[in-house]
Amino acid sequence: MKESALLFIVSLFFAQLGISQNFKMIQASSDSSLLIPEIGVLFQLTEKGLVLEDELPIPDKQKTSLQKGDILFGINGKSSSDVNLIRSIYEKTEINSEIKLGIKRDDQKFIVRFTRKEAPKGMRIEREMNDGPPPISSLIAFGILAQVQENDIIVKQLLPNAQKAVKDGIVADDLILEINEKKARTAEDIDTIIKALKTDEEFSMKIRHGKTENTIQLKKISGEFMMKTMKSH
Repeated sequence: MKESALLFIVSLFFAQLGISQNFKMIQASSDSSLLIPEIGVLFQLTEKGLVLEDELPIPDKQKTSLQKGDILFGINGKSSSDVNLIRSIYEKTEINSEIKLGIKRDDQKFIVRFTRKEAPKGMRIEREMNDGPPPISSLIAFGILAQVQENDIIVKQLLPNAQKAVKDGIVADDLILEINEKKARTAEDIDTIIKALKTDEEFSMKIRHGKTENTIQLKKISGEFMMKTMKSH
């Protein structure tokens, strides 16, 4: 039985264009990771406890004194390093209510306060996905979440930043066959082809949907993208 994983996706959009300028994705185990979007941090369970492993580019996030390496040992007066318990307390806290995190840094212990808010607009959080090869990073910038499975490039789902041509021409379970008439069999194949494209350069992508094949035209846009995969401990 395959273990489910959380896929945290943060994308900042140009409202007028509907495209993503900055993009960061983190794949992590649901039993060992805690994302707090209000302050833009991700805690990961390690041998030391729940350690602040990453900061996310979330717009208008609340500022705190947290630093990478800080250890979360409790929430709202409840001491615990149990991810599911802390997540439960966090999620049950009413919107606009204060949340207090117990933090340890070296030999110091202190409280960090922030206000519980709705997830930022344009942010997609906690998608479930079966374990397997990591998503192909170069395709995520086009709004395509795809994996390599038995020498096939399979589209798993479309993301909020997907270009119109992607939304109109691709659905989950489609196969990506070629990019610019070059066969794509591995993540490296696709990354190499896309990396060689210039910003704003158009390119073709050949898709198989069932027994039907068709080609769509896409454009490489400017922006930043980062991906980090975290393993369970």
